[in-house]
Amino acid sequence: MGDNPPRYSAAFQRSVLNGIQQCVKQTAEKYPEEPMVMGQSLFEQEVFHEIQCADTKLGTLSLKEYAPVPFQKFRKRCGVTPEAYMAAWDLPDEALTPKLGAGRSGSLFLHSNDGRFLFKTIPHGETITLLELLPAFYDHYCKNPSSLIACPTGLYKARQKGIAKDDILYVVVMANVAWNTAPDDQFAELVVYDLKGRLPKKGKTLRHLNDTGRVLKDNDLTRKFDMHPNTLDLFRQQVATDIKFMEGLNLMDYSFLIAVRKHNPFAPSTYNTTDHIPSPQSQSSADPATGLAQHALRTFYGGCPRDEINSEVYFMGFIDFLTRYNTKKKAAHLMKSLKWDDKQLSTVPPDVYGERLQHYLREIFVELGESIAWNPNDTTV
Repeated sequence: MGDNPPRYSAAFQRSVLNGIQQCVKQTAEKYPEEPMVMGQSLFEQEVFHEIQCADTKLGTLSLKEYAPVPFQKFRKRCGVTPEAYMAAWDLPDEALTPKLGAGRSGSLFLHSNDGRFLFKTIPHGETITLLELLPAFYDHYCKNPSSLIACPTGLYKARQKGIAKDDILYVVVMANVAWNTAPDDQFAELVVYDLKGRLPKKGKTLRHLNDTGRVLKDNDLTRKFDMHPNTLDLFRQQVATDIKFMEGLNLMDYSFLIAVRKHNPFAPSTYNTTDHIPSPQSQSSADPATGLAQHALRTFYGGCPRDEINSEVYFMGFIDFLTRYNTKKKAAHLMKSLKWDDKQLSTVPPDVYGERLQHYLREIFVELGESIAWNPNDTTV
């Protein structure tokens, strides 16, 4: 990334992260207690900060923080204190070069030092979408402690003062749905899938699964995912609730990320073998240490165990959910549908997209004992 503008330099990224730490500290000091009512004015609040760049040649960084109080609430939902959140962004210099994402968006990513959070650049349009929908997301997370929609924990606009308008950086920080709390010896293997439930377009073939370090897609999937019956019921209920919510917000083209970790049976564990299997009635329970609602589908080191012996653990959630089915997307759907079937497209109406993905997840997540080899040429899903 040697020819990229200064905003992609390690010094500039350090300045942005310093600004985020300053934002979190000031919000925690100003609002040590949560407001009784999260009024609309708090969702519309903007706070401006000026940060001296780590490289003095870059001058001063102007950082706008959006909706600091609601995002503080989201961070608390993730079970992280302001101090821990600030410490998570103390990155070494070698970790400050942003990485290009695997998708078509061209977004750049940084991981926090514990892997728990993702710093991601987004287009201005997605920034507006998140701000407009933030009250709805707040309400959804409050009513659904076990929501599988990745939780945003901060939204910022960064600009080096005195440079061109088009060198503005919009950044969202998200909870990483693939993150786990386990010691290094607990898991022996990791495979990650980014799924949309669509059929591959003509000419797309099954890729080699031994390509390590690559996120796999729908046409790479050759298996199903077993779950304990109690867990499966809760999973399907929550998937239906989350998809209905996103449909209501006119959202589409989101993905369901699954990080599958093979559990090391010889590693010592502090978990009782049955503690993490939910009862049929449970949605969530309170953590006695924090008083926060615990996620009913993230009960084993932050993940969802396949069975009572933890042979596999699934870390999963909906990601990339800030695309609305607007006039531009409707026109794109019209043009693409002349060439491809809707089952092969991501650009489809939200109800079609949501119903398709929900059906797909019901097909690939099954009760223990029902798992069979997945046929990648099956066109019934």
